[in-house]
Amino acid sequence: MEPAAVFGLDVAAFRYDYKDLIYYENISDELGVGYAVYQVRNLNDALMQGIEASVTSHRGIVTTSLNYTYLDARDESPDRTNDDLPYRPKHSANLALDLAWSRWLLHGDARYRSRIEEVSLYPCRRRTRSGCSTPMRNSASLPGDCQRQGG
Repeated sequence: MEPAAVFGLDVAAFRYDYKDLIYYENISDELGVGYAVYQVRNLNDALMQGIEASVTSHRGIVTTSLNYTYLDARDESPDRTNDDLPYRPKHSANLALDLAWSRWLLHGDARYRSRIEEVSLYPCRRRTRSGCSTPMRNSASLPGDCQRQGG
């Protein structure tokens, strides 16, 4: 007799209000230097809120799961308005598939992260589908990232 299918659903909403959230800021202009200098600073107020959902199914030797997260993360300091926090994708999803047979387990997964809209360590003036097209003045570059064009 084959075991019955098992199905699970989990949905959660979250909201975090942060005081003094640590971030990195380019202070090259403040120092008057022609290269990137970053300093660790604190945001006065930051908000991270969203929703998470996950669905899991188990039937026989197959287990599948799908997770999705929507994240609204922004700087709400008094001198800022609706600024996205850097390096936080708005959408992320994970899909996993497990096949369990005897003592063997075959696992596969796939992940999706939406485009990161706010970048602070290596910012660019303009973005294209393939990434940066023009780096900001005094910004540093990583291999494969925006290349400095003029100064």
